[in-house]
Amino acid sequence: MGVVVRIGAQPPDSFAVVMATGIVSVAARDSDYPAISAVLAVLAGAALLVLAVLAGVRRAVRGRAFAEGPDPLTHTFALFTFVAACDVLDARIGYERIGIVGVLSLVALVAWLAIGAQLSAALRAVPAQVVGATARGGWLLAAVATHSLALAAAQLAGVGVAVTPLLVLSILWWVLGLLAYVPIAGLVVARLRAARLAPEVLTPDLWVLMGALSIATVAGGALTLVSERSPAFGWLPGVLVPVLVVVWAVAGAWIPLLVAAEVRRARWSRPRYERARWSTVFPLGMYSSACFVLAAVLTQDAGGATTFTAALLATSHTVFWVAVAAWGATAVGLTRRGWRALRPADPR
Repeated sequence: MGVVVRIGAQPPDSFAVVMATGIVSVAARDSDYPAISAVLAVLAGAALLVLAVLAGVRRAVRGRAFAEGPDPLTHTFALFTFVAACDVLDARIGYERIGIVGVLSLVALVAWLAIGAQLSAALRAVPAQVVGATARGGWLLAAVATHSLALAAAQLAGVGVAVTPLLVLSILWWVLGLLAYVPIAGLVVARLRAARLAPEVLTPDLWVLMGALSIATVAGGALTLVSERSPAFGWLPGVLVPVLVVVWAVAGAWIPLLVAAEVRRARWSRPRYERARWSTVFPLGMYSSACFVLAAVLTQDAGGATTFTAALLATSHTVFWVAVAAWGATAVGLTRRGWRALRPADPR
């Protein structure tokens, strides 16, 4: 009996699985679980390669790499998962293989520019009232991708090559990411209020409201830590550290609200696998990493550990295990969905 694999069109947010797996790997490294970190890093790298090849094949065969949808804005925002996936893997690889980091960063930059141009065209083509009526948490992937570029630039600056230009780029992307976050988050919140928190608008990707600020904390922290490599940026920690504390605090303030949204949604429908769940896993892993990086920044700024930095590290460790549990549950759901795509061939 043969087996037929039903392969549908590739969703534009398919690289969210790489983002989520990669950042949980980073959080595992931060929490000193190297074996877990290594396994997840391999899975993230393999997933990125496989998904990129599949997108290329679909482009060659069908004329487009990703499935089209009825909402061009949501489709375009979802494409930013590829940019963030590349840069999150950069963060996991670190200084050990800087050549790979450089290539992935360049690919991410080219993709960010191309998707940005596509998004600009889509925004011009869609009426303003439609924009407000369709805004969702996944749109904040634009801010996530922009902050991921800031993180990649800061990481490359840490090697000691072209430090000043890379720090300038990192600062620009970091500011641009925050500027993108504010209006998009405002649209999302306005839609939630207009819908009176109806369960159908409480989608899993709402967690990106928190995740986008968490990666802003991580990118800003990396920028602060490497700024000492350039005398021209000696002023940066004094300006950026207080801002990072505020950004991290706002990210944390989203968590109880998002948990409440999950409870409300659970009353309406039983839990099930959704592809958007990877956009829940990613923010959890990123918040763990944000706590870890902020602790490192504050320790350096204060000249030693404090009670607050110890609390940050404890929070990072706790949230890491929450992220692992969320990753495991989502991975099981994805695996089960994959098995259902296999069916016996009709002998007739």
